[in-house]
Amino acid sequence: MKSVTLSADEYLIDAARRAAADEHTTLSAKFREWLRDYTQSRHRGKAAAAAAQRRECVALPTDSAEQLREKYPTPDGQLTRGELAVATARILREKYPSGGRKFTREEMNER
Repeated sequence: MKSVTLSADEYLIDAARRAAADEHTTLSAKFREWLRDYTQSRHRGKAAAAAAQRRECVALPTDSAEQLREKYPTPDGQLTRGELAVATARILREKYPSGGRKFTREEMNER
């Protein structure tokens, strides 16, 4: 097993040692347990975050959400950010037609 030297406030180390003693273990054992849990949860957390990012839903005002769900239904009734962007662009095009005119970058970025 490899040794590691860590720095922390003295009062935290003392409190952690007392807490470990209350659990009939040592601070080193609690650190090894934390390190194992941390690395496992990070791996699980990355996988869960990737899955959530693939299907992240965005909250909309109720009337807008209903309008989008009716026009662009999805199996679970939710919209990802990409689906939301495409659906919103389509609705805006219907509401505010440009007559086929293309806008320049400067026009699109005007404030």
